[in-house]
Amino acid sequence: MGPEVEYARNAPLTRTFGANPVVRTHRLRVRSDLRRHLHGTIDTHHLDMSHETERRGRPFTLVCTKNRASPQRRLADDFGAMRLLLLSTPGNEWMYAYTASATRLRQAVDAGAV
Repeated sequence: MGPEVEYARNAPLTRTFGANPVVRTHRLRVRSDLRRHLHGTIDTHHLDMSHETERRGRPFTLVCTKNRASPQRRLADDFGAMRLLLLSTPGNEWMYAYTASATRLRQAVDAGAV
C-alpha cells in the first residue's frame, strides 16, 4: 500500500482527533514516511499539538498530544470555560453580558487588534 493510500486511510482519524475537545492524546502506529509527513503537517500548519515518535515495536507509533500553543486556542478554551461557568449561575443576565463581551472580543481578535 502506497503512502497516499495509507495517509488517506488515517486522515479521518487525525481530523476527528483534532475536532474532539475531550480526547487529548492520539496514537498512530504508522510507517516512517507517513510519520514524517504528519510531523511536517503539524509543524507547517502550527497545529495546537506536540508530536513524538515512540520507538517500540514495528512500525513505530506517532503520539500526538493536544496543547494550547496558539493564542486562538487558548481564547477558545477560555471562552468555553467562561460560558460553562456563567451557565451554571442563576439568572440569564450573565449570559447576555457574556455573549455581548465575547462577540466584541472575537471581533477584535479577528481584526488583529488583540
